[in-house]
Amino acid sequence: MHRKIAILAMLIGLSASVGRALPFSDNFEGYPLNTIFLTMTNGWQATTNTVKVQNTQYAPGGGSQAVILPEASQISNQVLSSAQVIWTEFQMVPNLGIAPEGAATNLASFCQYFSLSGFVAVANAAVPGGWEECTNSVLDPNLTVSAIASGSWVRVSIYENFSASNAAVFVDGKLLRQGIAFPGSAAQYNYFLVQNRDYDAYLDNFYAATTYPSSLASVDFNSNGVSEAEELMLYGRAAVIRRVGPGAPYATIQEALAAAENRDIIAVAAGTYAGNATCTVANITFIGGAFTNSGDLVFGNNVTATLAQTVGVGGDLVFGNNASATFSGAVSCSDDVSLGSGTVISFAQGITCDQIAVGAGGQVLLPGTALTANNLTIGSGGQVAVTSGSVNADSLLLTGTFTLTDTWQTQATSTLPFAEDFEIYSLGTSLQALGFRGWGATDPNAVVTNQGGSKVALIPEGASISNRIASGSQKRIWTDIRILARLGDAPSSPPTNSASLLLYFNSNGYLVVHSGGVWDTCDENAWNEPVSQISSGSWARVTIFNNFTNQQCALFLEGELLRQQLPFTSPSATDYTALLAQNSSDQAYVDDISIAYATFPTGLLNKDGDNYNDGYEIHLHGNTYVLKPEITIFRFR
Repeated sequence: MHRKIAILAMLIGLSASVGRALPFSDNFEGYPLNTIFLTMTNGWQATTNTVKVQNTQYAPGGGSQAVILPEASQISNQVLSSAQVIWTEFQMVPNLGIAPEGAATNLASFCQYFSLSGFVAVANAAVPGGWEECTNSVLDPNLTVSAIASGSWVRVSIYENFSASNAAVFVDGKLLRQGIAFPGSAAQYNYFLVQNRDYDAYLDNFYAATTYPSSLASVDFNSNGVSEAEELMLYGRAAVIRRVGPGAPYATIQEALAAAENRDIIAVAAGTYAGNATCTVANITFIGGAFTNSGDLVFGNNVTATLAQTVGVGGDLVFGNNASATFSGAVSCSDDVSLGSGTVISFAQGITCDQIAVGAGGQVLLPGTALTANNLTIGSGGQVAVTSGSVNADSLLLTGTFTLTDTWQTQATSTLPFAEDFEIYSLGTSLQALGFRGWGATDPNAVVTNQGGSKVALIPEGASISNRIASGSQKRIWTDIRILARLGDAPSSPPTNSASLLLYFNSNGYLVVHSGGVWDTCDENAWNEPVSQISSGSWARVTIFNNFTNQQCALFLEGELLRQQLPFTSPSATDYTALLAQNSSDQAYVDDISIAYATFPTGLLNKDGDNYNDGYEIHLHGNTYVLKPEITIFRFR
């Protein structure tokens, strides 16, 4: 019975004095047909004159010529290179079969054939029996590897690291194995050798260089943003995806972490996993669904971790010294969180725990989110920095630094209805550092102070304060605010590109509103009646109605309607997102702020004498023209 023996490809290290320099590539298109290689030609040498260049339908990549290797033939190419990292790529139509007998694997740095099943098999000194059939990918158990059909072209790419004495093999761009222990004692790259002991085979598009072939430049099956070839060049191995969950190779997070190597990816199916879990590799990434580890979750010294999902920890969350971690999802910890010295942790969606302890030089960063803990302890040189978020802790013990930073551009938002009289804050509280109820400021001296026996917000000269509002689907919104007026000229560069309404008090004590591209001085009310002037340094009540559906607004001063159906300052204002107060001269104050949508503020007047409160009419219809005691006016648009 004839045993079908596979074609064998080998990379051999022998002492050589002549050969091709790298890089070297050959697609055999420039040779005369039927060129043979009994004498060395362009580095190639064959054992028989049956190995020749042919014009064949098999030639891949748009070419027309390839080398045929009939039964009992061999071709090699001699290369001179002392480089420690070498890439080899070739295309072939292989014979599928059993392992060739008597292969000189003791001389080889890499040796491979294609099995009867159509999968590449590699010589691996670390595997019992010496040969390993690659029916899957080392990158990910979910990555499908297809068998090679007999008579089909296949592209094989090989990475060799002579310093580490290991190799990696790609088939048609997929990394199947890495860390393949050299089967022999080769110390440098000298020969590429193909032996065929059975039916015709073909070889084409050979490449050898110290850089990876272009076919692998954008291949990123592990989806970490770096091609596997580039990872091999940079780190000597590509990141492996280690899957955790029902039916996955690992049943617990601890099992996956115990097997993980540097830069591996832990893909966790959503669920709860038993036991403690400890990570000691230098760099680890978690992806997948929200998970809870029922025990402790520990990251050792100098570990860098990235976790993309919501994480729950049933025990302690522990970080060693000089570690770093970024949690993109919310984190909840049933027990304590502790950071070693020099460790920096960012909780993008906040952290809830029993106690949190920050070692010397450690940092907890909360960009725009909340920290909730029973006790917060910060060691010498440590820092907890909350940006645009909030902290809820029963006790705070620190020798380090606690900072709470908030600006009107980045702060958390308020919801409607919103009311503020500043009475709940301590005197001297900075709105810039408050991080609470949507407040922010451009100046730390924008503080809560006492004015006339009541707590108010002070706006220093050149500063602004704001409250960011999450108005949801509401489009008809009332704003009511008391302002200690400072009289002056129009702002030099008002933010007209996004505001629904801009207004200020001019030097004559009248409200001036920016509408439809121009400033309008409100020295008369909506019925052309004179209005009283406001004295500098006196309190004034300003009420505004915004209709974001038709982009019109109404303006009241001391309850009196001054303007109605005013076009918005900017047509791009489609939602109520912030109340902003800017002060360009002297100190100004605001108090008694109300932002609501369900009803109009109390205390608005009925100036048109129709028995209907002007605020009521504005709230229902956006104007005071519709409701009259004598007649009903029908308006058609």
